[in-house]
Amino acid sequence: MNRHAKLTGNQRRILQALSRADSPLGAYALLERVGLSGPAQVYRALDKLMALGLVRRLESLNAYVRSSERDASRPTAFAICDQCGHIDQLVDGSLAQCLQRLANGRAFEFRRAVIEVHGKCSACCASEQAGHD
Repeated sequence: MNRHAKLTGNQRRILQALSRADSPLGAYALLERVGLSGPAQVYRALDKLMALGLVRRLESLNAYVRSSERDASRPTAFAICDQCGHIDQLVDGSLAQCLQRLANGRAFEFRRAVIEVHGKCSACCASEQAGHD
């Protein structure tokens, strides 16, 4: 089933704005970029897009990113650089298996998983190292 087929105009506009963004966007940044009449419209669109697995919310940043199409329904880890703000989506089958094994061991059924890891990206590490040389 094509998850894009039944999107409303507002949902499509939000998804396009996130696809074009260089970094995660908060709801009010999306409101400005898309030009909707109020934040309630943005939040309704985001709720639907998250339910479809097309968008992920980064809790620690209170911002949203577009999910990669092939990994939309799989547990995802985000590596977030605290220095420059760069974000990488990390999806690995072994991550899903590990989370499922842990959940099963506790008789817990998880519906979604988003893991956020904060640190420093390779570019910032290299830049910092070059400054010390």
